[in-house]
Amino acid sequence: MTFDQLRYFVACANFEHVGRAAKSINISTSSISSAIISLEQELDVLLFERIWKRLKLTEEGHKLKIEAQSLLDQDKQLKQKVKDKTADIIGTYRIGASHSLAAKQLVQISINIQKKHPSLKLILTAMDTGQLMEDILQGRLDLGIAFNSPIKPTNIEEHILLEGQIQIMVRKNHPILKLPKNKQMSALSSYPATIHQSAIGLSGCEAHAMFDKFNIEPKMSLLYNSDDIGVAHIITKTPGYSFR
Repeated sequence: MTFDQLRYFVACANFEHVGRAAKSINISTSSISSAIISLEQELDVLLFERIWKRLKLTEEGHKLKIEAQSLLDQDKQLKQKVKDKTADIIGTYRIGASHSLAAKQLVQISINIQKKHPSLKLILTAMDTGQLMEDILQGRLDLGIAFNSPIKPTNIEEHILLEGQIQIMVRKNHPILKLPKNKQMSALSSYPATIHQSAIGLSGCEAHAMFDKFNIEPKMSLLYNSDDIGVAHIITKTPGYSFR
C-alpha cells in the first residue's frame, strides 16, 4: 500500500468515476484502475460496486476512505511543516533580565515572540545580573538580558545589543559643572552614592571597572538589590525630582 495508491483511491471515491478522477489529478485511468485492484487484493475486500457507469463505495470502501484521507492530510501537513521556516514552535522558553530591564524590555519581547509563535509558553523572570548569569550556566534560563558586567564567564555566549556613554546629570549651575571636564567624574566621590549591590560571584557593581577608569571612590550611602528600591530612594531624598 502506497500513498499514491491511496491518493488515486480517494480521488476515485470522491468523483465516483475513474475517468473524472484521473483527469482531476492528471494521471491515466489505467493507473487508477491498477491502484484500486492492488488495494483490493492487498486488503482482500471489495472497495467499489459498479452501478451503471458510476462507482459506489462499499462499506469497506467507506472505512478505507476515512483512514486514507486522514493519512493524506497528515502527509501534506508534515511536508508543509518541513518546508515552512516559520513553523510554529511548541514548548516552554525561559527568559531572564536585570530588574529594570525586565519591566522595560521583557514584556515587549515576550509579546513579539508570541505573535510569531502563539503556542510557545514563556517564563519571564527579573533578577540580579550575577544570578542571571548563574541561571544561564546552570540551564535554568534559555536567554538573559543584562547590563554589562565587568566579570564575564568564558562559557556564556554574549551578544551586545546596545552601547552607550556615561553622562553626568546634575541640576543647573551645579558646582561640578564649574570644574574642568577631566575632573568632573572624579568629583562624584564627594557625594553620597546609591549603588546596586553586587550579586555573589559574578557581577561587581560596588567595585565597577568604571570607578577605577575615572578615579571615582564612591561614598556609598545605600546598597540596594532592586532597581525599584534605588529609584524610590533617590526620589524620596530629592524633593521635586522625578524619574522617567
